[in-house]
Amino acid sequence: DVYKRQDHDRARAALERGEVRPMTEVLAAVALEVPGDVVEVELEREHGRWVYELKVIATDGRMREVLVDAASATVLRRKHD
Repeated sequence: DVYKRQDHDRARAALERGEVRPMTEVLAAVALEVPGDVVEVELEREHGRWVYELKVIATDGRMREVLVDAASATVLRRKHD
């Protein structure tokens, strides 16, 4: 899919420029805040900064959406579905 390839290219370029943290760091930060299984990850530009939006099936079985500052791997927001 062309859009997915563009997303991967955009994410790789941002990582190479040092604008985003490696995914291993992001996943480690999210696991501390919302333990569970990550089922989806998106990298988006929001309010002038890169953010990762992750969907996590938490240990209680509920779907949670977690927003992470991509430059610092800091969890910005958690919400329940």
